Amino acid sequence: MATIGGADDYFQIGQNLFLGNGFSADIQAPFSASVLRPPLYPFLIAGANFLFRTYWAFLVIQVFISSLIPVLGYKLAKKIINSERVSFLAGLFLALEPHGAALSYVFMTETVFIFLFFLCLNYLFEYLGNYELKNLSLASLFLGLTVLTRPVAQFLPFIIGLFILWHFRKNIKIALGHILLLTVVFVLVISPWLYRNYRAYKALGLTSQTAYNFYTYLVPSVLSIEHNTPYAEEKEKILEPLRFDNDVITLANSTFFLQAGWEMIKKYQGSMLESLAITVATFFSHDKGAVTILDYLGISSDYHFPGLAVKTLFKSPVSFLMSLKQMLADGGLPLFFIIAARLFWIMIAGLFLLGIVRLYKDSEKKLTSRQIISVFLVFYFAFVSAINGLGINARFRLPVEMFIFVFAVYFVFGYARATIRSPK
Repeated sequence: MATIGGADDYFQIGQNLFLGNGFSADIQAPFSASVLRPPLYPFLIAGANFLFRTYWAFLVIQVFISSLIPVLGYKLAKKIINSERVSFLAGLFLALEPHGAALSYVFMTETVFIFLFFLCLNYLFEYLGNYELKNLSLASLFLGLTVLTRPVAQFLPFIIGLFILWHFRKNIKIALGHILLLTVVFVLVISPWLYRNYRAYKALGLTSQTAYNFYTYLVPSVLSIEHNTPYAEEKEKILEPLRFDNDVITLANSTFFLQAGWEMIKKYQGSMLESLAITVATFFSHDKGAVTILDYLGISSDYHFPGLAVKTLFKSPVSFLMSLKQMLADGGLPLFFIIAARLFWIMIAGLFLLGIVRLYKDSEKKLTSRQIISVFLVFYFAFVSAINGLGINARFRLPVEMFIFVFAVYFVFGYARATIRSPK
């Protein structure tokens, strides 16, 4: 199973659950409790193995789930932009996107997370159309399951509550009733895991990921920028005292590591802002689809820009172009393919921003709640992912790629219509 084991310990935890070793990422006794990863995905792996007596069963189920994501994406796109062409292209994009497809047959959370996230948004968008409590309850239910798969969405109940409060601002009693329902359902879903963590660590929380990512990703990223040293070198210095054990940072000591990390970087505000800028730029421009295709064709895709590409581009465009020219000379057609894919995503990001502006003008400066939430989600994931510093890649963008694509296509269609109709 090593070839499809993925990363992040999910398979190992699922295997330990099946074998009766508890929720642990250890490969041998003693099996210490783990709190870095949320519980749903490992339990699904263990459950599928218990029912079918093979780990392959879960991957088959996951591939099937992956085939439903384009359908859900099509329905979501139709609710955002009431256009059959835009919705069809959004669904087609999700069906053909190679990186997401590749992740559907490894033990990583993306497929299940996006599926549950899209289910949540479908019910949420239904609620925003008719404000029926049934849809709000189902949206909250799937949001809870989404958070138990990946905690990146854990702040969304608060954001949704603000939207409800704004919509019912003239009737606070109704607003508070809807927010209470949202909160109760969400808390009921995540409460067993909160209870488990409180029993184990005497601290209330879903995972230790915030402290872990801050200390092992953001801190070395800032230090790498400040000291002009390789990111991998700074990260190794951070991880070595932890014995490279992911479970050293727990809910019980998260505050200590947050404070320790902050002490290491607090005087480097400029480098922190640089890290944020590089992370957001990478979120919108990074590509794994081309690399995925090359890897499965057996063609090497191991190319590394000397230094930080985004930083070099802005600080010294000439040096950037010279380095890129040399890389292309050495890497040939495969590297050209990778760079073309990056340029594609840079173009899509630009069209996404133009699409927002165009929709705002076309709607007479009155975007719908669904459109506002769709735009917000893109920037929410971009900025929440910033805690991963220079460790960010295209995987963090996958849950919102469809939204980026929808607004980009809307602009292209709108521009085409305006060009055709304009007098020569």
